Amino acid sequence: MSIDITKKLDFLMYLTNIKNNTLANAIHFDPSFISRIRNGKRGISKYGFFIERVANYFARIIKEPYQKNILSQRILNGAQWSENVDESAKILTEWLTSGEEFSFEDTKIIKSPTIEIKNNESVKFFYGNEGKRASVEEILKNICDLDNPPTLLLSSDENMKWLYEDKNFSLRWANYLKKFSSNGGKIKIIHNIKRDVGEMLEAIKKWLPLYTMKAIEPYYCPKVRDNIYRRTIFIAQNHSALISNSIGDTQREMLNLIINDINAVRALENEFNDYLSICRPLLKFFNAQNIEELFQTFDNFHKAKGNIIRYAKLPSLYNMPSSVAKSIANRQKSKRFIKKNIELQKIFFDHLDSGFNFSEILMHSENFDRIIPFSDLFGMSGLCYNSNELNQHLDTIKNLVKKYNNYHVVTTNHYEDFNLLVKENFGCFLYNDSPPSYVLYTSEQDITSAIYEYLYRLLKLKNI
Repeated sequence: MSIDITKKLDFLMYLTNIKNNTLANAIHFDPSFISRIRNGKRGISKYGFFIERVANYFARIIKEPYQKNILSQRILNGAQWSENVDESAKILTEWLTSGEEFSFEDTKIIKSPTIEIKNNESVKFFYGNEGKRASVEEILKNICDLDNPPTLLLSSDENMKWLYEDKNFSLRWANYLKKFSSNGGKIKIIHNIKRDVGEMLEAIKKWLPLYTMKAIEPYYCPKVRDNIYRRTIFIAQNHSALISNSIGDTQREMLNLIINDINAVRALENEFNDYLSICRPLLKFFNAQNIEELFQTFDNFHKAKGNIIRYAKLPSLYNMPSSVAKSIANRQKSKRFIKKNIELQKIFFDHLDSGFNFSEILMHSENFDRIIPFSDLFGMSGLCYNSNELNQHLDTIKNLVKKYNNYHVVTTNHYEDFNLLVKENFGCFLYNDSPPSYVLYTSEQDITSAIYEYLYRLLKLKNI
C-alpha cells in the first residue's frame, strides 16, 4: 500500500531546517528520491525502510523546546513530547503511516524559534594559530570521552601550519583522535588536494592511524576553487563547531570561533553537507578483510600504460629472483608466494619491454626490518629476508639496471614511514611494511601527479 507523506515530511524538514541532501546523507537514500517525495511524484510503502529511517532520524535531531512544543500541539493534541528517542521515533512512525490528512498551511510560524540573546558561552573567540590549536583542543576534550561520540565533519583549505608547528600539540591531537575513534567516533573529512606535496604527505602520516581503524570517510571536491579566500569547518555533530577564515596563507590574528549554540551548529552541518554533496570519495583502504578487492585494484593498475616509480625500504617482488622467492617460501611451505612472484616478474618485464620506465628509490638504512610487505596477506605473517637472500636480490637489481636503459634504481637517506607505488597519470598506492598490512589507494589525478612529480625530482637529484 502506497501513502503520500509529502506534507508531513515538509513539516518535519521545515521544523528542523533540514535540506534534501542532509536528510538523504543521513538515511542513505538518493537526494532525488527525497525530492520526488516532497514534490508529490512518489508515494511510499507504509511497510518499507524509508519511513522507519526518517522517523529515527528526526527523533534524534528534534531537541529544542520550541520544536517539541509544536510537535506536541500538532501530533499529540497537547500531550507532552517524549524525551526518549525510541518512543519519539515510534510516535513519528505511527503518525507518518497513519494516512490521516495533514495541513501544512498554518505551520509557517514554526520556521524559526523566538530570537534569544545568548550568553557569551554560545560563541568563544580565539586568535591566530595558537588560538586555533586551543579551540580544536577544547572541542576534542569535550567529545573524546563520550560513550556515544558525535560524528566529526571536517573541511579546511587553510594553511596547516597551525597543526604541525607545535609538536607537543600534534601529539595531543593524535591522541585525542585515537581515543575518539576507539570509542566508536567517526570522521567525515573533505581533503584539500591542492596542497603542497610535502604538506600532503605530512597530512597522510597524521591521519594514517585513523585510516587503519576505519574511522575516516575521506572525500575531495573536484570543482576549481580560487585558493584565496580560505575556510575551516570543524563540526562535532549536534554538539559544537569551530569555524575560521583566512586570506591565502596569512593566518596572522586569524579569528577562530567556537560555537555551542545547537541551531548554529546545525546550520553549519547543513553547509558542510551541501559541500559534501558535490564531493567524491578520495581514498580506498585495503587490508586482510578486502584482499580480493585489493588484488583487483592492482590488476587494473598493472593493465594501465605509464611510467612507474616505487619508493620503498626494500626491493620488491617485481624483480625478486626465483631462487630467492623459493628459498623464502620454503621456510613456510607456501606455493602462493612463489606464484605471486612469478606473476609480478612477468608484469615487470612486460612493462620494461613495452618501453615504459620503471624506477625505484630505495631508502637506505642498516636498521630496517627485513619483513616483506604484504606477507601476512599471503598467510605468512612476518616473512623476512635473511642476509644472503637480500644480497642476492640486490645483485640481481644491479644486473637489471645494466641490461635495461629504462630501469633505474637509486638510494636515498630521505626516510618516510610508508612506501609508495605510483603510475604516472593513473593512480598511487601507499602501504606499510610490517603486519598488519594495510594499503591506501587513490586515482585522483592531482594527488597522483603531485606524488609522481615529487618522486621524479628525487630521482633527478640522483642524476639517473
